[in-house]
Amino acid sequence: MGTQTIGQNIANLRKEKGVKQDELAQALNISAQAVSKWENGGTPDIELIPAIADFFGVSTDTLFGRDEVSGAGLEKVINTAIQSVKWEERVEKAFEICSMIECGLFGEPGTLDFKKQEANIEAHEEIFSSMITDNGLTDMGIGKRIRYFIAVPEIEDKKTALFADGIDYTALFSDLSQKDIFDSIVYILKRGDQNKSFTKNLLVKGLGIATERAGVILSRMKKYGILRSQTLEIDDAEEEIYNIGTTATQFVYLLIFAHNLIQVPNSWCYYNIGRGKPLL
Repeated sequence: MGTQTIGQNIANLRKEKGVKQDELAQALNISAQAVSKWENGGTPDIELIPAIADFFGVSTDTLFGRDEVSGAGLEKVINTAIQSVKWEERVEKAFEICSMIECGLFGEPGTLDFKKQEANIEAHEEIFSSMITDNGLTDMGIGKRIRYFIAVPEIEDKKTALFADGIDYTALFSDLSQKDIFDSIVYILKRGDQNKSFTKNLLVKGLGIATERAGVILSRMKKYGILRSQTLEIDDAEEEIYNIGTTATQFVYLLIFAHNLIQVPNSWCYYNIGRGKPLL
């Protein structure tokens, strides 16, 4: 198949097998117009690629005109798949690809069927998948409310990576355990316009926090990078102006995993633990 596009390769395979466009479309539960679009230069959604390969009885490498898997080829396929959708849909597409990764780790073909998984649990529950091995860890939330994917290759030197001098975990958790600090972070990150600057009066007026305490809280948030600030001179007086910082998203991730510690997951579509090494 050489350097032909995947659409051309699908057309060739279809003709070799004596299959009509509508027959392929019916097998994949899509429209015949979609198949026609592929064969005229379009690209199938990445989650359909395993099913297309299975239909023709070939490997996905053959489908892409490759004899063997190469990192560069895979990167190109994923890159193309993500860029084939609208900007506002790209994170969703990336999450679908992550679900294919998780399926691959467990030796399953295709991608996780979210709707099918959700139909098997109660509305208030979440669904999770996790692989815990000596080579690393994965964790995935695929429920109705919380969805995420994390892959952590084995950290060989945990002392240096996680427990190096200067990393004071207890100080962070001590600060977050103070209700006014925690509430202030949540209040600021829930604001409608995250690009809009503000002063400590936001906490004074919004949460009824004393002016001096508001300054202390905001300085703690700056310490962790949740906020950044600059000093402006206004009416012959200096005023500290704040904006969302570079690690604000880390707080969101922290809440996700704290949620799982507080409400222990009990619905798993995949779970594998084959680890002999200590986690830390």
